[in-house]
Amino acid sequence: MATSLKHETFHKNLECPICLSFFKEPKILTCSHTFCKGCLESLLESHQKLLCPTCREETSVPGGVVGRLQSNITVRSLVEDVETQGQVCTNSNRENKSLERKWNKCQKHPNYDEECFCVNCNKFVCCKCGLLEHAKDAHTILEADAHETEQKNHVKKLVSKADVKIRNVDKYFTFVEYQRKRVHNIQERLNGEIDATFEESVEKLKERKTVLKKEVGYKLGKIKTLLGDVEKSNRKQIDEIQKVLDLVKDGLNFPLQTEALTAHKAMCQQLEVLLNQIRPDEELPRRTAEEGERIGFRSQGSDELRLGQLTNTREVPAHTKSKWVLRTEAPLPAGKSMRGMVEVINDVSGAIIHSISKGGDESYPAVCQDESVIIAWVKRGQGLLSIVQYTKELKYIKNILTDFKINVAYTNRYSFLQAFKTGEIAFFYGDHRLYIFHETWE
Repeated sequence: MATSLKHETFHKNLECPICLSFFKEPKILTCSHTFCKGCLESLLESHQKLLCPTCREETSVPGGVVGRLQSNITVRSLVEDVETQGQVCTNSNRENKSLERKWNKCQKHPNYDEECFCVNCNKFVCCKCGLLEHAKDAHTILEADAHETEQKNHVKKLVSKADVKIRNVDKYFTFVEYQRKRVHNIQERLNGEIDATFEESVEKLKERKTVLKKEVGYKLGKIKTLLGDVEKSNRKQIDEIQKVLDLVKDGLNFPLQTEALTAHKAMCQQLEVLLNQIRPDEELPRRTAEEGERIGFRSQGSDELRLGQLTNTREVPAHTKSKWVLRTEAPLPAGKSMRGMVEVINDVSGAIIHSISKGGDESYPAVCQDESVIIAWVKRGQGLLSIVQYTKELKYIKNILTDFKINVAYTNRYSFLQAFKTGEIAFFYGDHRLYIFHETWE
């Protein structure tokens, strides 16, 4: 009676809590509870997520495939043993025979079962074949049961290794998927920054186009007005000549008496005077038109239209001297300026190493022979120029020039600063103004 209860309790522990039958392909959840694979698949399909029916803890299913969950090899082996024992008991009750596997009969010796296994030939043989043929060749002969047990153990190990490998691959898959999403997020962020910069550049270009066209209209409009005035003056002179000429011609159609002759003669003299006075000045319109031709447009080139560049950040060894480039921003339309920012960038990666600005002052940098940096700061509103010396890391060294008065009435985008080997500093600012400083002072 006690033995029966033990068997009943043991069998109860091998039943799935969902289907109440022996476990079929038992799978272990994160919470360590075990259920049939088919029951878990039905549960996952109906709820879209896998919650343990016993403790309600959620289990992550790799790729949504229940078969990838870890198998409970121990439970599966126990179920197989119980089912095998049950079948043995049934056969024993029916036929009252001992539990033995029925082996195939040997073809050479029909009275003998193939109860042995030759490891070298990888085949089942009868005992007689094993002794007479295989053993004399030094082949390894095993009992068939021992061989099958060894094969089962080997398969179990393979299954266990496969389960571990599948879990590891699933973890790697999750890791790769995370990295891919990470790169995708970087791509979205960079695309957003590029789009924003593009829209900003388009607005600046539109503003610049409007300013340039207004400037062209203003400068060439004055020249066109001047040429129009010349045209009106010439037309007026032609009208006067035509008027007097008509009077002279009409005088020939009437008898010329003394008074009429005198008047006609006066008209002819007036016509002579007009003809002598009107001498078209061809040089004036030509010079005026040439003045308009001297007004040109110089494109800033494609470099000014660059939105930016993609850069790679990399480590530089301590013994490597990295190259650097000094850069100042380009001007904006309508008198606005981005020249307030000076940057030192890495010549290889394009990364900004150092930067400096000074309120709303325009900045014009130059590099000296000793690799120090001088920057001309222009307070455009006040017309004041200051020149300051810095290290290549843009750390302050000294003031070279302070609040020097300059003419800022006319400027263009080609202003620059240059230091010479002889010690002079040249600063070009405006359409035609060049300042050269021969000595420095605090």
